[in-house]
Amino acid sequence: MNYSLKDKVELLSEAEKSLFFFTTKIFAKSFTNFVGGQYVEECCNYLQKYDRTMRVAFRSAFKSISFASYVMYIMMFRGLKEDLSMRYYSFNENLAGVHVQEIKTLIDKNPFF
Repeated sequence: MNYSLKDKVELLSEAEKSLFFFTTKIFAKSFTNFVGGQYVEECCNYLQKYDRTMRVAFRSAFKSISFASYVMYIMMFRGLKEDLSMRYYSFNENLAGVHVQEIKTLIDKNPFF
């Protein structure tokens, strides 16, 4: 979809206020068929409300994807204003590498980045 400059400014302004809005309107552009919903909204609101968060959940529970969205959200709205330092802890080093590579791939696919 082609956005006018006014549309982009409004979209980015709203996205900066809400991780869920960012996730469904900007981050989702990294996927062919992104599925949102109430669970995604609850996860995003929790991540946005609590700065230091660890999530333990069942397989395919939007854990690594929500993390990727949150990292991209921080990069987009705080990365230009401050020097970012992020720490990522995972089950093991290989899994951490997979997640970091996944974020890089999602950034490459996203037209907003």
